[in-house]
Amino acid sequence: METKKELRTRCKARRNGLSSAEVQTRSAAIEEQLRNFEVYAQAEVIYGYYPLGNEVSLLHILESALQQQKTVALPRVNGDSMDFYRIRDLGEVREGCFHVMEPVTQDRIETAQGLVLVPGVAFDVFGNRIGYGKGYYDRYFDRYPKLTRAGIAYDLQVTEEEIAHWDGDMQMQYLITEHRIYDFAAKNEKIVE
Repeated sequence: METKKELRTRCKARRNGLSSAEVQTRSAAIEEQLRNFEVYAQAEVIYGYYPLGNEVSLLHILESALQQQKTVALPRVNGDSMDFYRIRDLGEVREGCFHVMEPVTQDRIETAQGLVLVPGVAFDVFGNRIGYGKGYYDRYFDRYPKLTRAGIAYDLQVTEEEIAHWDGDMQMQYLITEHRIYDFAAKNEKIVE
């Protein structure tokens, strides 16, 4: 069984090996999955993220959410914690911690409702996630446990082996990839060909 560190290294290498055209094509497929995802359609508040490197880009669907008058928020790191801030335009960002684009607005979102689109380095088919090792999302979900958590990843980031996890690790309720939507509450997956 791989350690978390080994799995993180392997999945990062796979993701980093994608060409920009592959990132664009795969990201578009994942955005299409989201458009057809009932939980996304019903959510009035969307917690997104600005992609770093070869992470899945959801910028088109976030733009669409803004046009649909949904509340859209992006994360900003403040010391050891992370908060989400409402944006009204995707241009309301600047480079922040770890070179991630962060919102410049001061409109902090403090609601227990909404769909959080969670990036990660690796996910398993049981809802566990490996991030970058700093625990920001886990701590955020500890504060707001009623938010709906949907992991976002390429199929190549998903492992069949269960990822070691601890009490403080918050499991995803859903995982969306190019070809599948995993519903961990219902313990099933919808495969899209």
